[in-house]
Amino acid sequence: MRQAVIVSTARTGLAKSYRGGFNNTHGAAMAGHAIKHAIARMGTEMEPARGLWWYAAHALDRDHADASRQASIAKAHITDRAMDTARQSVELHGGYGFTWECEVQMWFKRIMFDRAFLGTPEQHRERSARLGGW
Repeated sequence: MRQAVIVSTARTGLAKSYRGGFNNTHGAAMAGHAIKHAIARMGTEMEPARGLWWYAAHALDRDHADASRQASIAKAHITDRAMDTARQSVELHGGYGFTWECEVQMWFKRIMFDRAFLGTPEQHRERSARLGGW
């Protein structure tokens, strides 16, 4: 999960630096705003992931009764948001985002692995519901 948080926040920064290469005076006037808003949305979607990750780590460290449930909730949410951020980052880079010359495709594939490793988000949601008595 830690890698998913780090990778997702790194993706937002890479998209920001790539967006900085655009000259807003050429082309459609709103294109720059659309990209800025997409990057801001990626950042705000990933922000709760830090809290979930830290609380899950705290619960495991202190041997709370709901530690494994909190870990499942964090894994499901973080990897879902990380996958969305990776997809949006590839889209912001256009076709270049999934070529070997651009590192976005490597992070995209890494997040795909992290999402499936040790259970998919759907499996972790079912597990957290079962542990919560639902």
